[in-house]
Amino acid sequence: MPASDIVKTLCKFFIYKSPPRVGNYFPLPNEIFNMDLCAGEIALYCYLMRMEDRKTYSCYPSFKTIGKALRMSRNTVMKYVHSLEEKGLITTEHTSVITSAGLKRNGNLKYQILPIKYAVDEFHQKQILNGGIKHSA
Repeated sequence: MPASDIVKTLCKFFIYKSPPRVGNYFPLPNEIFNMDLCAGEIALYCYLMRMEDRKTYSCYPSFKTIGKALRMSRNTVMKYVHSLEEKGLITTEHTSVITSAGLKRNGNLKYQILPIKYAVDEFHQKQILNGGIKHSA
């Protein structure tokens, strides 16, 4: 099942609706501050929330664009993207583009923000399985 279908199913199951943007602001779930995220992970999550299309829950910024906005290296952005995926906050999907010369090239990743309830439930399950012990990375 493609990642986009999984996200749609989760969104329907959890009745995920992003609150509307008000002016130049975007909503940020309070729960992310209770999920043992480091500052870089929170910054990346905030950036993706800011860039998110509220109808599709997705966005397509490149690692370079994210790195420039957050003042992180490309490798650091990649590390935090992988970490947010592991924690159930986002999914990524590879895309491709066709150049004007007709060549198929890799595109940017398609990021989809998952319902926060899903990520919080997964976080709590991991805590229960680990006996509430906090592991440092």
